[in-house]
Amino acid sequence: MRSVRQLVHGLYYLFMHGVFAVFGDSLLAQRLLSVPAMAGAAALVTLLGTRLADRCTGLAAGLTFALIPAVQQHAQEGRPYSLVVACVALACWLLVAAVDRPDAGHWVAYSMAVLTGALLNWFSLLVLFAHAVTIALARLPRATVLRWAVASSAAVIGTMPLVMASQAQSAQVAWIPRSTGAHCSASY
Repeated sequence: MRSVRQLVHGLYYLFMHGVFAVFGDSLLAQRLLSVPAMAGAAALVTLLGTRLADRCTGLAAGLTFALIPAVQQHAQEGRPYSLVVACVALACWLLVAAVDRPDAGHWVAYSMAVLTGALLNWFSLLVLFAHAVTIALARLPRATVLRWAVASSAAVIGTMPLVMASQAQSAQVAWIPRSTGAHCSASY
């Protein structure tokens, strides 16, 4: 990480620096984090489906997830997106676990999963909107809602330095023209 050109990917580059130090800088080493991360995400989807429904539903959810072409593509790429997906899947599973057993350990783990995902790609914070809707629809006790709000806020606050620093680097993509509805409809 000799350059801060892409600060937004700094944590991923730090992980990869360690991988390359141990395994060399081959294509296999470049993908060494992506494949197990996406496999872990598929396992977490399976566990989440099992916990929320039943074993067959969980297995169907995990297999369906693993068969999605975009999931397979990102599992093969040497980019941070499979790690982000794994963090989001872990955060979803931990949210359910924390709601079931609302001890401090579950909420800290949830916050750390959200924070790690956000440090890999801060757009992953959008999962918090889905979690907020889930919390609201579940009509949980006020104490649980408050714990979720604290855990989520801690993750967002922890991400703010990266968000602000990456905003300063927006010139790197400012040359890309804005998309219009015409571009979207022309692609179909």
